[in-house]
Amino acid sequence: MPTLNLNGLRLDYVDSGHGLVIIFLPGLCGSKAWFCYQIAGLSDNFRVIAMNFRPFGKWGYSLELLTQDINQLLTQLRTPAAAVCGHGLGALVAIQFALSYPQRCLGLILSSASPSFCHVTDEQIRSDMIIGQPGRSDLWGRILNLLFGKSKSRIDCSSTDPLEFLALNNGAPDIATLDARIKLMRETDLTPKLDRLRMPALIVAGAKEPDYILTGCETLYEQIPDSTLEIIEDANHYHFYLRHDQFNTIVTEFLLTRISPP
Repeated sequence: MPTLNLNGLRLDYVDSGHGLVIIFLPGLCGSKAWFCYQIAGLSDNFRVIAMNFRPFGKWGYSLELLTQDINQLLTQLRTPAAAVCGHGLGALVAIQFALSYPQRCLGLILSSASPSFCHVTDEQIRSDMIIGQPGRSDLWGRILNLLFGKSKSRIDCSSTDPLEFLALNNGAPDIATLDARIKLMRETDLTPKLDRLRMPALIVAGAKEPDYILTGCETLYEQIPDSTLEIIEDANHYHFYLRHDQFNTIVTEFLLTRISPP
């Protein structure tokens, strides 16, 4: 499993395929494994990268820090630019990356996205976006993980219950990391900056998303100058997984028709 070394902090990522690079960024408690269907389904035509976000640490936690990680990953890969796909929290990071490094962002794919979660309560976010059990940062939690934890480096989509697979393969953020991520989401409002985006953007949501996600997607569509909105019927917050064939088709068409390789 390749890793990104950030001054001693190591982040795992998946690198599969060749061609135009697309980077997948997970949501609040997601992981690179959640994009197993994109890795399997898109890597015949594109170079697919899926990465994990860093945990909370002494360096703090901010959108700027997370976007710097993406920039360093592209530098390590010797790739000048990429399309960036983010889910939930990952979509916020993708937008900030496009604002901070426009020359390195060929296009945006924003899944279950909103430019702001300031009006959403902590309880709503936890209820709608956490699947599985968060990790524990204490000694006993680490011992339990060593004894019983499932390896997150193995990407396997064979679980008969899709939500069970997502729960078992979540990013297992510890409590401090989860709290920092929710705080980041609730204190960020990128709405005033959306009209600065000059790259094409694809916004995708499930028809059964929470209302604040659907409203957020409409705001993105209205405010980003070159944007397309796709709603997947009979799909929820995890449409990229549960309706992966349809999601991959939408993404492929966008990449082939709207994105020019660097």
